[in-house]
Amino acid sequence: MAKSILYLSDQATNSSSVATALKATGHEVVSTDCSTKAISLLFLVKSVAAVVFHAQERMQKCFAWACSMRTLRPEITIILLSCKQIDPLPPCVDASVCTGEPEDNLVSAVRYLLNEKPRLTHQHEGHLPRAA
Repeated sequence: MAKSILYLSDQATNSSSVATALKATGHEVVSTDCSTKAISLLFLVKSVAAVVFHAQERMQKCFAWACSMRTLRPEITIILLSCKQIDPLPPCVDASVCTGEPEDNLVSAVRYLLNEKPRLTHQHEGHLPRAA
């Protein structure tokens, strides 16, 4: 089964360029700007392997949703997109990518986490290395 990426953005950050970059990873992308709909999609779309959160504000709320999703589907990869580096990351988040970086960094990060790295359940990966 092909892997899918769930892209969750708030209405202020909904970006077609981010969705396009995520599609460049070769995975199907399912997008929503509603957190409760995202939870439903986790149950309906069994192929979801990663959730990408894109929020400019209210990061604490974003962290709470990420932790809820991790509880529901511990095997998924969770990536946060933010206008600034998040340090330290909450334990329920695998990586963060700064939106000020080139979108190729997001593509590289997603590919690395979904395709190349062995899944280490419940381990904190921290920030990802920059794309070469």
